[in-house]
Amino acid sequence: MTRPILTLVALGLVATIGYGGYRILSEEPRTVTTASDEAYAAWRDAEAERLRFRYDSAVEKLREATRLDPEFAMAYYRLWTLREWMDESEANQHLDTAVTLSDEVSPREQLMIAQGVAIRDENWDELDRLQEELAERFPDDNDVLMQRARRAWEDNDFESAMGYYERVLEKDPERIDIHNQLGYLNLHVGNYDEAIASLNRYNFFAPGLANPHDSLGDAYRFTGEYEKAMQEYATAIEIDPSFVWSAANLAVVLATTGQLDKAAETLEAGRPMLEERGWMNWYHNIRMSLMTAAEDWDGVIQYSGECLEKAKNSEEKEDRFPVPFHFRQAWAYLEKEDLESATQAANVLEEVAAGYKKTFPERAQVSQEFGLAEALLRSHFARATGSPETGIEMLAARLNESSKSPHQLEDYRYELALTYFEAGQFQNAIDECAKLLRVITRHPRTNLLAAKAHNELGNTEDALSHLGVYLDVMKRADKDFPGVADARRLLKKLSSAS
Repeated sequence: MTRPILTLVALGLVATIGYGGYRILSEEPRTVTTASDEAYAAWRDAEAERLRFRYDSAVEKLREATRLDPEFAMAYYRLWTLREWMDESEANQHLDTAVTLSDEVSPREQLMIAQGVAIRDENWDELDRLQEELAERFPDDNDVLMQRARRAWEDNDFESAMGYYERVLEKDPERIDIHNQLGYLNLHVGNYDEAIASLNRYNFFAPGLANPHDSLGDAYRFTGEYEKAMQEYATAIEIDPSFVWSAANLAVVLATTGQLDKAAETLEAGRPMLEERGWMNWYHNIRMSLMTAAEDWDGVIQYSGECLEKAKNSEEKEDRFPVPFHFRQAWAYLEKEDLESATQAANVLEEVAAGYKKTFPERAQVSQEFGLAEALLRSHFARATGSPETGIEMLAARLNESSKSPHQLEDYRYELALTYFEAGQFQNAIDECAKLLRVITRHPRTNLLAAKAHNELGNTEDALSHLGVYLDVMKRADKDFPGVADARRLLKKLSSAS
């Protein structure tokens, strides 16, 4: 698992973790201010737990640190960074306490605490200034290098991000968490073999932890090795049943392979933990993904509407980003051929997205995401109105401009291939499918679409090959899963003709 820049580990003091026979934290001069050796020991224990993704335990140890030293500013700040594991009011109180105590700490700690305030206040210009000052004043500090890596990553400067991570690893070869970061960065740039190698190193150096298995599960999922992905996620859950990320990810893979009933059960099992953490938007989006896979468009419309109504009356931060719900609602209306309702939903989506972009810091990845989503929806409108060829140009251009990783373009590239297919441009559809299948070889719906396109061109052998892959991936699919019956009918037709 990896997290975005403005949450959890990204703005914290990242320390070396360990497990079993290797060290937990570096024996180095203190970088936090406390007069209590006992409080510092509790801090170090908390850091080790945090970087094992045992956040509940980390919170308790940090609370113990503040009891042992009520003037331990960075312990209060760290508690605030783990705000998803406590009430918002408690988290804000911890940050306020850190600010009150910040006159007595080092300049480095003062800048770290100030970053927390900038994030809470959504003062992105001030956050940029603080990060630049940290980089200038403490250029060789590991924590600052980690921040610079994450920022470079968000700005699509992947070479610099890689360099910052490698500098940390060169300074401290036992920083095993860097292998996880390098794994995800290599995934992002499409270096899948190196990504899996990095994550296997992470798993080797961190036996008995859930996160390395979750990370490997992601790598296998992104490359279409679904059986391996499910095994890694299941292993993570077996190691730590509270590791909610793996439960959610397992639900996604089960849905991809047509096992919607099991996916729903897995997602519901993880719901209490997601609700406790304030991550229900994640739950809602996965649940709507399951409805989409089942082609339950009425369910998507109803559920997205319920989510939007809740968001309208909510003060929770997680409800401040309703864009996915508007998008899914517009998409479902298009599938139902209700163009009037789809247009209304799309207009609302455009207004909401415009407002969100004004308040969000300018990041290349964010801008690309909105641009791709706009092109995706326009392509679907073009197909729904019987003129699929009019949706091709924008989506193709946005895909060519994108610096997102190949697996992150899965939905967009599939939509472009489908649009080519519905426009009768079967060879272009095949070519577009091939681009996706070079990365996610066993991607089921792309293999099915490729089979249909080859069938249209009379390429029976190629069509049968893609059908074979599709049906193998979907061998445990629910009996009524959309697409499976079509694939079997096409297989029967082609087999009898060959």
